Amino acid sequence: MRSTTRFILIFLFLGIGIVACKKYYAYYQFMTANSLSDKEIDRASFLPTFNAVPDTCIEDTTFLQTDLSLEIEEKETKEELIISKNGIFKEVVFEEEECTILADLKTLSEELKEALKQQKRYLKRESKKRKYAFDGIERSNLQLRQMIDQLQEWLAKENDSLSFCELFETYQLKGKNGQGRVHTTAYYTPVIEASRTWSKEFQYPIYRKPTASAWTGKLPTRQEIDGEMKLIGRDLEVAWTKSLLDNYFMNLQGSAYMEYQDSVQQLLVYEGQNGHPYRGVQNYILSQKYVSSVGIDMQNVKRWFKENPDSIRPILFRNPSYTFFKKSSKAPTGAAGVPLTAKHSVAVDTRYIPYGSVLLAKLPRRGRKKAEWRILLPQDKGGAIRGDAHLDVYCGVGEDAANEARSLKTYGEVWLLLPKQR
Repeated sequence: MRSTTRFILIFLFLGIGIVACKKYYAYYQFMTANSLSDKEIDRASFLPTFNAVPDTCIEDTTFLQTDLSLEIEEKETKEELIISKNGIFKEVVFEEEECTILADLKTLSEELKEALKQQKRYLKRESKKRKYAFDGIERSNLQLRQMIDQLQEWLAKENDSLSFCELFETYQLKGKNGQGRVHTTAYYTPVIEASRTWSKEFQYPIYRKPTASAWTGKLPTRQEIDGEMKLIGRDLEVAWTKSLLDNYFMNLQGSAYMEYQDSVQQLLVYEGQNGHPYRGVQNYILSQKYVSSVGIDMQNVKRWFKENPDSIRPILFRNPSYTFFKKSSKAPTGAAGVPLTAKHSVAVDTRYIPYGSVLLAKLPRRGRKKAEWRILLPQDKGGAIRGDAHLDVYCGVGEDAANEARSLKTYGEVWLLLPKQR
């Protein structure tokens, strides 16, 4: 009798163990299949990532999954939920005076018209069932599309019966220290003199990302690439420039037009990074008191480097991170996969502000007494844009865009616009 009982207990425990092992193995396979490799994470820094998986995943990892629990939810319910982190918005009802000021927005410029068109194009690419949760306030993809239609009609003066404040709900970003101050910076696409081949004048290469056949093991650092020339002669050069400094700042902007000697321009766009940590040179320059904290902008940093050319290599090589580029026949495009529009496209941290949303900003400008009201559309992201208190506005191409970008380094106020529930 005892031996029979012992046998039953052993069999029972063995069965439980087998079931547990199977579940663990299935979980391991699931986690392995859905984890991001280092290369995917590199690509993800400039590609759209969502807390849900779209209906159709594109082969080239245009969408990279980041939250496994929501992926299970999506499969079961066939609905997608984009959740903004809580506690970053506060509902604000504009006073009558502010609503009157907002009437100044009622001009549908060609730039804004194009930006709204691209935002709607992005939303149409996503499932109608996709929902967006902003601090617990849900709006559907379809509602956001309809809101853009309403905004276009209002801006074009086709809907004069309702004021801005009657059409939209406004939720202010709490920003820095919860006081509504949002750090606004700006970026642009530079135009750089370049050559298709090496010469004494054009001796600084820009590289595409090495494939496994071109390089094995961990990719080299910036010093190894630009100082020790470890990638030279591997058929990775996409262009040659006159200045190592231009190449460095192109790394920061994420793209640039090469202007060749025959006046042909070629856009180079982000292809990946070398996987080493990013260490900005500005803090080092400040710590050494080379430039005062008042004048620490890109223009002054460039000027200081040109006045101290012997410092270029040792200081730039302090940042081991390196960006690779590839040729593109398209216009400058953001991480949301739509062309960027000067003055209205903006890079955000998508953990807080998702692509497809619409922002209203009040931006102080250098050299101007009055702040500027502007519609901003999240269509890009960047490695330096972290949290809900920092936005990066795209300003366009060339030197005029660079001047515009310099005037936008400030602290402003930003509101999320949502369609009113009727």
